[in-house]
Amino acid sequence: MKKHLLALTLIILTACQPNKEPNNMQTFYTGGYTGSEETASKGIYQFDFNPETREMGNLSLVVETTNPSWLMQENKNTYAVGETPQGVLNVYEGGELKQTLASEGASPCHLALSKDKQHLVVANYMGGNIALFSRDRNTGLLGEQPQVKQHTGAGPDKDRQEAAHAHWVGWDKAEKILYVVDLGIDTIMAYPFDQASGQLGEGFVALKAKPGAGPRHMIFHPTKNAIYVVNELDNTLSLVVQNDDGTLTEKQTISILPEDFNEYSLAAHIVLNAAGSRLYVSNRGHDSIAVVALEEEGTMDLIQWQSSLGHWPRYFSLLEDSNTLLVANEQSNMLVALEVAADGRLAPTGQTLDVGTPTFIGTP
Repeated sequence: MKKHLLALTLIILTACQPNKEPNNMQTFYTGGYTGSEETASKGIYQFDFNPETREMGNLSLVVETTNPSWLMQENKNTYAVGETPQGVLNVYEGGELKQTLASEGASPCHLALSKDKQHLVVANYMGGNIALFSRDRNTGLLGEQPQVKQHTGAGPDKDRQEAAHAHWVGWDKAEKILYVVDLGIDTIMAYPFDQASGQLGEGFVALKAKPGAGPRHMIFHPTKNAIYVVNELDNTLSLVVQNDDGTLTEKQTISILPEDFNEYSLAAHIVLNAAGSRLYVSNRGHDSIAVVALEEEGTMDLIQWQSSLGHWPRYFSLLEDSNTLLVANEQSNMLVALEVAADGRLAPTGQTLDVGTPTFIGTP
């Protein structure tokens, strides 16, 4: 009888305990476009992600700001572009605004940080230029006199290539060259970078893309001399190699859309897995994530199109520790979690989160 009473007491005590939150929850953040009554987005948000169930929830506003379309986290600092005609770069610490600087061009859209954390660079899309800021590694604050490199020219697409449009900026693996992908002039520019002084040299054309291709983003293979460039306007993916002088040579280009698809679509983001075996690209319009297998020599073979389960998948984040791909469907105002199988292919999980015009997903 005593054993039965003890067991009953334990059951009652357990039932009375409050439900505990999972201790493996991860905090992510997201940014996008603001000012629309339709989406009601007000700035930078954070949300919880359960890596076991892939559930997302507890969305909350962290910072109210304008058009934080690209974000970057470094230690306690968050760097956010303000994609506006004036072009601003904001520095936050724990949600508190610490610094606001001009990005030196209209519509900043991409950020990169040097390996030594002493330099931060921003690409200004409508400004057609980049600005390289010095950075204090202790405070995270940026210098107020950046180096600016201006592009000029135009491309054949009169609607999208009426002027230079810097869309991506970043260093090569040796950090001797700073590359800039310019959609407006179908060009990847290269700037020699002196690590000791932090100074940029005179720019030169590293790669001239096919007219009207509209190169948007690029990514370096972790172990091979292979660089992958996603071309927004003609919906292609190019494999290029880096030459000793910093120029790039195209080796292969493939379409990232099905042959029978004839509707409007624009390529967007590109991600490579840590093993360097699978590459992912988002298609806005076709509303899919293309999965590309990389062969031994780095050449590409498209093996799957997975629906983004929303409209206009602009950005996505690959979470290899939980075999998940989180997709920001900008125009359907939602994040979607996809499962990543052992072979790199994607599948729906049924997990979504409503977010206004998301264009970026990151971890603090």
